[in-house]
Amino acid sequence: MRAISFADDKPFSNDEKFVVDVGKNISTKADLLEALASKLGAPSFYGRNWDSLLDMLRDLSWIKQKQVAIFHSELPQLDDESVKSYLGVLSDALNYVGRDCRGNRLQIIFPAKARELLSSIVN
Repeated sequence: MRAISFADDKPFSNDEKFVVDVGKNISTKADLLEALASKLGAPSFYGRNWDSLLDMLRDLSWIKQKQVAIFHSELPQLDDESVKSYLGVLSDALNYVGRDCRGNRLQIIFPAKARELLSSIVN
């Protein structure tokens, strides 16, 4: 989780950074995938599953800003296995985007109070 940051304040979108607030009351995998697709303006081919989410986060070419931040004002209320899967997708996307020759940069932000819980779920 070293590439995931923790903060309570949402960063602002600007000419350099596109910020997506995942939102509150996310209680199912379907809710989470739909919220991300909608707020990121996903292409129509996005398939609403973990593999498609990873593909989408590895691309992001339709977003004009080179930096994309996905902000979670609260931790999605998913079962532990789904949280692990979601964190795995985010981690894989962060590792890939870090090597992206187009210069896209992805930032993932969870609330500070979620650090301990996420660490316990992952470990």
